[in-house]
Amino acid sequence: ASSEDKLVLISGEQLALTQEQIAAAVRVGHHVLLPPTALSKHDHKLERLNKHKLPDVLRKHGFGEQESSALAQHSGGSFSIVKRRLAAAAGIKPPVWANGTEAAELAPLLLAGAWNDKSEGDQGVISKLSGRPYSDVQETLAKWRSVPDAPVRWSNGVWEFVSPQDAWALLGKAVTPRHLDLFEEAVKAVLGV
Repeated sequence: ASSEDKLVLISGEQLALTQEQIAAAVRVGHHVLLPPTALSKHDHKLERLNKHKLPDVLRKHGFGEQESSALAQHSGGSFSIVKRRLAAAAGIKPPVWANGTEAAELAPLLLAGAWNDKSEGDQGVISKLSGRPYSDVQETLAKWRSVPDAPVRWSNGVWEFVSPQDAWALLGKAVTPRHLDLFEEAVKAVLGV
């Protein structure tokens, strides 16, 4: 699954794949084939969600117009986020990135929301907010964008959280008063106040 060449991966008795492994492989562009015996009669194959079609799918399954649109927008098209937002609080285990040192690494970045990876000004602000060199932040982001249920994505040179609302719900507890002080200083510097 870590191959840069796009592959067709086939699960079998000798190579049983977990849902996380399948999601990781598909996310990086591989195709995964599961033999019919790998699916029980109760399993349903779900196609990858298209975030533009998600409101229609949610309405089809009984959600109201406004709720469908809001849920689709706030989930960034991620089924894992939709599932987490709809689940009972104790029903879904939080992703690995939402706990311990992982949460502490991502929480200050949440204050920035999104930034241009090539902008020296943005890099400086992110480095100051995180208290780490920007190259270290890039390594952290590269690691977390390639996991199942990734919290961040990189698109057209911009880093952003897949769902800021979901990230706040999971990472907000890791934002410290020191982070907020650094954020205030950054805002003043950027706005020239």
